[in-house]
Amino acid sequence: MTDQPSAKPVKIRCDACPVMCFIADGKSGACDRYANQDGDLIRLDPLTVIESGVPAVAFLDTG
Repeated sequence: MTDQPSAKPVKIRCDACPVMCFIADGKSGACDRYANQDGDLIRLDPLTVIESGVPAVAFLDTG
């Protein structure tokens, strides 16, 4: 019996949404947001956080 490192799967399953894509290496899922890069699920589009300079206004006046 030889000790070989386990090979990474040919396709990986993305469970980020209900579609549950099986993504082949080097390909992206149906949404084009996630991809399989060498067996790792990566996000393709950057996460963007927008800082608003507008002051918050209360919806109801409690005073």
